[in-house]
Amino acid sequence: MTSVEFTPSRRQILAGGAGLGMIALLAACSTGSSAGGSAVSTAQLIVAWPNDADSLDPQNSSYSFQDWDLFCNLYETLVSPKFVSNGAGVMVWDGLELAPELADSYTVKGDTATFYLNKTRKFYPSGNPLTADDVIYTMQRLFALKQQSSLNTAGIFSMNQMKKIDDHTVEMKFTDSNGHPIEVNGFQLAVFRWPNLAILDSVEVRKHVTSGDPTGTNWLKNNAAGTGPYYVKSRTIGQQIELAAVPGNPRNPAYKNVTIQVVGNVASLLEGGSAPTILSAANEAAVAAFLERRIGFLKIARTVERVLDAMPARMPVDLDDVVAIDREARDRALRFIGNSAPAERAAASG
Repeated sequence: MTSVEFTPSRRQILAGGAGLGMIALLAACSTGSSAGGSAVSTAQLIVAWPNDADSLDPQNSSYSFQDWDLFCNLYETLVSPKFVSNGAGVMVWDGLELAPELADSYTVKGDTATFYLNKTRKFYPSGNPLTADDVIYTMQRLFALKQQSSLNTAGIFSMNQMKKIDDHTVEMKFTDSNGHPIEVNGFQLAVFRWPNLAILDSVEVRKHVTSGDPTGTNWLKNNAAGTGPYYVKSRTIGQQIELAAVPGNPRNPAYKNVTIQVVGNVASLLEGGSAPTILSAANEAAVAAFLERRIGFLKIARTVERVLDAMPARMPVDLDDVVAIDREARDRALRFIGNSAPAERAAASG
């Protein structure tokens, strides 16, 4: 029998950058260990998205970039990807290796995997404790929604293959599509790190189940029921989402507050003032410089901050004005990057 016990180190969520004129939300799907002890929490991060999230329901959405980013921050899975440094300041997936999430450890014997849940984790804001019932309910709901393809990929084709051993232990038996037992390996277990297999607060979701909506889908579309490091503080659909760090969450998110501004069309750009345009343009220029190894990773956020400070927000007059603001923000970002200390540029290039 193979036994794997995780030894979690202090983990933190880092701000990340992405192209396409936006800042990636957070790297909750790619957290790494901090070598220096406690994570330092920064007051606020403002990010821009091209479109709003389709749903807050990890089991029933379009699985867009925005949806998955939210799921990784509002929810957690049994296990998560293990990340290691690539030597250039970037954390990358370590193949099929796993890190702890809601399961502290697991054992594997033949066709059976047994997950041992953390006994201290709670859902927020309900305060309900995480139990094996939540895991079973989550998997049952996937089958009810006919969204169980991920489980099928792993070798789970019916709920008869799962059972609760006790309040914090869940056993799963894996088979092929014909029902023949298969040896559990890293591939089967890695499926349980996917965001659509995030564990739901079964007690809270059941409060919102109706005869016409037996899976609570209508409520979960606009409400979260997870154990993740963030919760939705407020939301204006199509315009803005405000996230706040969950008090006491062991993942120690690096930002106390995150404001996501939806800037996917001209109307929202004009309505939101010039700040989203400035933020998006400066970020794209900074990320390009990072990918070219002209600046370090942490300089991305500093570049955006400097440009936002240098360009007071105002209301664009028309689309031409938005384009002009975009151009100025990129120019300022490039000037700031060009003035980086030679030592920093050298460090970025390895």
